[in-house]
Amino acid sequence: MLPLLALRHIACEGPGLLGTVAERRGVEIRIAEMPDEFPRWPEPEQYSALVVLGGPMSVHDHQRYAWLKDEARLLRRCMDAHIPILGVCLGAQILATACGGRVHRGDSKEIGWGDVRLLGAAHRDPVFGGLPSPLSVFHWHGDTFTLPQDSRLLAQSDLTPHQAFRFEDRYYGLQFHLEVTAEMATEWATVYADELAETGGPTVGGGPDTWAASAETLRPHAEAFFHRWLDLVERCG
Repeated sequence: MLPLLALRHIACEGPGLLGTVAERRGVEIRIAEMPDEFPRWPEPEQYSALVVLGGPMSVHDHQRYAWLKDEARLLRRCMDAHIPILGVCLGAQILATACGGRVHRGDSKEIGWGDVRLLGAAHRDPVFGGLPSPLSVFHWHGDTFTLPQDSRLLAQSDLTPHQAFRFEDRYYGLQFHLEVTAEMATEWATVYADELAETGGPTVGGGPDTWAASAETLRPHAEAFFHRWLDLVERCG
């Protein structure tokens, strides 16, 4: 398999469990640190898939982060070349806009461990199929997106109706974080401590002292998801 290209927007939000699964399968992940190490116009054919990770910025912060427009253009180039894409949190929002959706502020921030419900399309999906519902996952977002036309809604939560979608057969957007490890969850509580203070703590689930244990509970389901996603990438190659 050709390498995966992963766009990382902040050091603490890396590939996590996706990286673990890819390493077990002998799949290389090339990480582009945004914006400094972003290949200006990487040829999509050099990669088997594109992974767009999370970050604290908004897709609308073009004045502060001008490279977000370049990133959106890269997603569209990959779609033109039929390269599979996995967008996580911010990445899902960028993907949603590339597919014709719209990103806007949610009614409230969703931070912490909380359930998502998998819908009928998810149970029939080649990547989501087999995951339990409800599934406790890690959230950290204030923005959300409208569902792109002709896409399949796969998951929702009480606070966020659009938690995951599939566009066509190879473009997946996850508003939540399946990739998070126990170490990542603990680190985020420190890196984003100011935001936690602003919200008065997590808005769903227990306090940060419970996050590492929740991550370990999610791990087998998340690893199964990433194995199935890499299976799909292989089939698309």
